[in-house]
Amino acid sequence: MVIVGATNHVERIDPALTRSGRLDRIIQIGLPDAEAIAAILARYVGGDVPAQDLGTLASRLREHTGADVEKLVRAAKASARRGSHQFSIADIDALVPDPLAKLAPQTRRRIAVYRKAQEVVAQILGLSEMDPNTRDLGKLLAHGLAAERFHMEQTWNDVLAIIMAGRAGEELVFGDVTTFGSCAAGSDLAVATAIASDLELKTGFGELGLIFIQHPADQSAPIGPAPASIRRRIEAALSRASALLLENVGELERYGAETSANVKRAVPNLRLLN
Repeated sequence: MVIVGATNHVERIDPALTRSGRLDRIIQIGLPDAEAIAAILARYVGGDVPAQDLGTLASRLREHTGADVEKLVRAAKASARRGSHQFSIADIDALVPDPLAKLAPQTRRRIAVYRKAQEVVAQILGLSEMDPNTRDLGKLLAHGLAAERFHMEQTWNDVLAIIMAGRAGEELVFGDVTTFGSCAAGSDLAVATAIASDLELKTGFGELGLIFIQHPADQSAPIGPAPASIRRRIEAALSRASALLLENVGELERYGAETSANVKRAVPNLRLLN
C-alpha cells in the first residue's frame, strides 16, 4: 500500500507524520515555468498555434498553476462561443492583459530594447536558456544554474553581465537610461548587487581576498568594508556588457526601429521620441 498526501503548507505537518518510515519522502512541486505553461496552453488550446504566440502568452502567465491555465482556456472558449466566432489564441490574449499596455509607447520601446540586450548578451555568453523576459531575473538565473551547485567566479561574472546588459543596451540605443531595472528590492540592479556582494564578501573572490563577511539579509543595501569593490564589480559587468553589445549594436538598433514601427502602425498619429 502506498499513501500519498498533498499540502500547500508542508511546514505545518506534524513531524510525527514525516519521520522515517511514514510520510518520509517530500517532493516539492513548484509552479510551472514559461516553457511548461506554453506546453499546457498547447495541450488545451489544440490546433496549430504558433510557438511564438504561446511563448508570449506563457511569459504573462508566470506564477499561475496548470489549473489556472486550463480555467483560462475554458473561459476563452466560452467567450468565443458567446461571440459566435471561431476560437483562437486572440480570445485568450484578451483575457490576459499585457502589463505594459498602459505604458507610453516610447517606454515600451525602451523596455523591449532593455530585454533584447539581455537576450543578446545571454546568447553570446552561452546562457541563452536563461530567457530574461521575466519579472524576477534573479530567480530565473538561480534556476538556470541549479544543475551545478558550485560555480566558478567567471560564471557569476557572466550572470552579472547579462543582468547589466539591459542598462547597457538602453544607454547605447537611447543615449541615457531610465529607472527601469532599478529602484525596487527585486529589480535587476538589486539582484546584481546581491550577487556582487556575495562574490566580494563571502567567496574569497573579492578584493579583500580569502575572507567571509556576513552582511544583512537586505543584500540590495550592503554594509561593511567593501561597498566600493561591490560597485566596481557591477561597473565592470556593465562595461563588459556594453563592449559585447557594441559588436551587435546594429541588431539592437534594428530591434528598436522595428518596435517603433509597430507602435506607429498601431497608433498612426503618434510621434515617437528618439
